[in-house]
Formats: sequence, C-alpha cells, structure tokens
Amino acid sequence: MTIPVVAAIVMRDGKILITGQEKPIYGGFLWEFPGGKLEAGESPEQALSRELKEELGIDAHATRVYDVVRHIYEHNGRDVLVLFYLAELPKGEPNALEGQQIAWVSPQELKDYPFAPADTNVALKLAYDPFLEQI
Repeated sequence: MTIPVVAAIVMRDGKILITGQEKPIYGGFLWEFPGGKLEAGESPEQALSRELKEELGIDAHATRVYDVVRHIYEHNGRDVLVLFYLAELPKGEPNALEGQQIAWVSPQELKDYPFAPADTNVALKLAYDPFLEQI
C-alpha cells in the first residue's frame, strides 16, 4: 500500500527552509523538506498546513505542487508517494518544536546538504532550476 505524504518547499528572500535530524537507519544526520503523512479525511493541503503547524509552529500555505516522488524505503519496504508543494510563509519564524535543526539555504546550497532519500532528487532539482526565481 502506498502511503501519501506531503512536503513543503517554503521560500523566503531567495532561501528555502529545510529541517534536519539524526536518521539512525541511514547512519547519520540528514536534511529534508518539512511535512508528513496525510491523516484520514485530509486533503494534501490540509495535511501540509497541519504538519507545518505541529513541527514548526508556522502558518504556511501550499500554493502548488512542484514535484511528485514515489520512494520505496529499502530498510522496511515502505512505499511513499510524496507531493512536494511550493508554500508561502506570510509571517512568523519557524521553531524546532520536535527537536530538529532548521536552516534557510539558497537553492544552490541544497546540493551541499545530505538529504533523506525521498527528498534528494527534489533538492537537486531545486538547486539547478533556472526558473525557480520566477515561481
């Protein structure tokens, strides 16, 4: 069964918000775009708003899907379909409510960070996207 997941690409002043934490299964510290699993009856946009509020205490709003990634985790066979949304953060600052690290990085810097497997290709796509500033 494929698990639907949402992730936010939050941009502000030319920087992208990423979060990071220790991932023992992958042997170290990895970065990712904030988000999580959909709950029963939620739309992807509702799930993204809820997850960002729970994880970071922010009221960000999904604007449109940037990319979709299907990933099967090797260690447990979990099959996820991740909808990566561009998101707006009209005000406020993210807080590490779940003990994660928070960073604002330029798109070009994304390629220098080790990302979780499901997020890696999107990070690279953003790093080399010539149209990102127009989004």
